[in-house]
Amino acid sequence: MSMKNNTHQKIASYISANPDSSNNDICEALFMDPSAVYPHLNALFSAGVLTRRRDCRKYRYSVVPGMYIESDTTRIPTKKPVLRAEEIESLANELIERGLLRRAATVLTEAIGLVKTEREVQRVSRLRTQCLMTAKRQYQGAEA
Repeated sequence: MSMKNNTHQKIASYISANPDSSNNDICEALFMDPSAVYPHLNALFSAGVLTRRRDCRKYRYSVVPGMYIESDTTRIPTKKPVLRAEEIESLANELIERGLLRRAATVLTEAIGLVKTEREVQRVSRLRTQCLMTAKRQYQGAEA
């Protein structure tokens, strides 16, 4: 199936390679915000490209059996590649800039296991704690 929307194509390609994916799985793989992905998933579901099934409180998406999805021009990995600590920290900084603080904290947790010195562990741990505290403040501010 040829799709005009590039984001639709990326999402469909990812789901084709990773059936039974949740919205969070797709967001993490494509580095997108859940609120940005959800309308695309609904559009693809309504167009008959995707199927979805409820799994507790979330949906799991798969490509309709027999549906051909053209490969995206940028290859989306089906498994996470092994990254060095510097690359993981760079990824975390990108997530922080985009306001995805809890996701950045999760990435920084991986970096803690990869850094070599105690000083680096402390530095990454401090950054992770800052992300979590800021995310908590934002969440509490949104509730009020």
